[in-house]
Amino acid sequence: MDKDSSQTGWQLFSAGDNSYGQLGRSNNNKIPGVVQGLSQYNIKEISTGHFHCAALCEDGTVLGWGKNIGGRLGFSKDIQEIKTPTKINGLPHIISVKCGTTFTLFLSDDHQAYIASKNNQHSLIEPIMLKEKAYRLFGHWDPWIIGGNGNTYWVNEQTKETKIFYTAMMFPKQIISLYSSAFLLSRDNHLYALSMENLRPSVKGSLTITKNTHDFTLLMPNFLSSIDKIAGINDHLLILKKDKKVIVWRADRYTHLGIGESKDNHDNFVDVTACGNAKICDIAAGDGFSILIDNEGHLWGFGDGKDGQTLQGRSNGTYSDLISDVTAVYCGCYYTLIETNASLSCKTTSPKQPIIQQPKKAYSNSKLHQENRTLQEKLSLKEKENFDLQSRLDQALKNVTSLERINESKDKEISLLHQQIDELKQNLTANDSYKPHKKEYLSSKMMSQEEIDEFKRGKSIGKGSSSEVIQVSREEQYALKILSLQTAEGDDENDYDYEYDSDDLRKSQTGSESILTMEQCRRFLSEYEIMCQISHPNIVKTFGICYGDEENPPSILLEFCPTNLGKCIKSYEVQN
Repeated sequence: MDKDSSQTGWQLFSAGDNSYGQLGRSNNNKIPGVVQGLSQYNIKEISTGHFHCAALCEDGTVLGWGKNIGGRLGFSKDIQEIKTPTKINGLPHIISVKCGTTFTLFLSDDHQAYIASKNNQHSLIEPIMLKEKAYRLFGHWDPWIIGGNGNTYWVNEQTKETKIFYTAMMFPKQIISLYSSAFLLSRDNHLYALSMENLRPSVKGSLTITKNTHDFTLLMPNFLSSIDKIAGINDHLLILKKDKKVIVWRADRYTHLGIGESKDNHDNFVDVTACGNAKICDIAAGDGFSILIDNEGHLWGFGDGKDGQTLQGRSNGTYSDLISDVTAVYCGCYYTLIETNASLSCKTTSPKQPIIQQPKKAYSNSKLHQENRTLQEKLSLKEKENFDLQSRLDQALKNVTSLERINESKDKEISLLHQQIDELKQNLTANDSYKPHKKEYLSSKMMSQEEIDEFKRGKSIGKGSSSEVIQVSREEQYALKILSLQTAEGDDENDYDYEYDSDDLRKSQTGSESILTMEQCRRFLSEYEIMCQISHPNIVKTFGICYGDEENPPSILLEFCPTNLGKCIKSYEVQN
């Protein structure tokens, strides 16, 4: 919720160590005072680092103050510290900010994460590259980012390299980065932990809550369930439960931290009992101290408060009477920032007669504070749902575009195939036009005598001086022209009336049977070669030749024709 001081009376107080200007003001650091220069801004978010702070404004600008050594706030590295809130230049429109030990994280409105760090090598503010859009910023000792898909990223501040933890099924709600351990609070209010020994080797030998260095491990699901919030920056961890009770881990014996005893509790989870029956609604932890806020807007401070960071003023109690109507609290290393809707109430007399301002409408303000927290949680959930839906929509649109391209490519491929099919059909039709429609002819080939003998022989249909033609059949009728090797003279009985079987051949014979036979064979083969080269519907077809064997002379398989050309012509003349 926006914190418009000009309309709501909202103010930001600070107390504690001010060695680098992190209080954003001057005067007595042990007595809470108003951070200067914020009254003209509509503040949306506050974040505290080790010794520096940042405030996000409604217009997307960021104000920074405190330690800037190495450029950790985003100001020039020549500037060591900023005493009062000052605008950080060079940033895009920012929607979230998070301060750490020596860095500051920024999240732009296009969900790109940036970092200002003393370890930046190229510019004051550098982008952090993730495998997905950034969604939320966390961390103190180390930068941590939750991506839009629910994965958690640890960022190496020096190299800007990232390590991904696949925590989407945990639905991360909050990340706390201590020195030795990292904690993850899921949206189903369970607590997970990770040892930092692998990611930060200097941790080795330090006390860690888990030995698991590769993944976040679920901690004591029965005891640590229904958790509302966690807080911590260095050694100890505060846990606020749904029942408004607080648990602390690593309660050092020199600080007590509200556990009501002084024994060492380094490795235990212990209930905070110093608040009695007060219902706690907000928590914050610094280095060796803790701050709690109850549902009436009162503040409780525990632990090391020598610099005024526990807001006890000059007293050593736990319940602070210096300030009232507190709505939120933030802790740095040795200092505290407090949001309030009421004025400061300071001790100006002796501790025995404190002047305590009675909170005006404390109950209604605390109720509004609770409603505000509830609405913020609901808003956070809705923003997460909206971001998830937008991511899914973007992915779906990419898939649609990809499918459209594939579909277009397939359409072109199908069109080309149709063209090829049409061409093949045309070629097939053209080829079919050359084929006889009434008969299916055999191809011309060399035939054996066995193949010739398979034909059923019929009557003789012609005879010349060199060959005889007889009718043969298999499934269809053919004509078989057989070479005659004898030299006997006789009338030409060949119905085909071949011209080369005339008396001229007989006159040229020398009387030698072998010469006559060779000449007959030569002319017989020449006849076959010529007829094989002729393809015409009015010319008899040649299907094959057989060279015969010891008992059978050579023969030619021809198309059967029931009559000859002469008879055909005579019949035609008679009919006309």
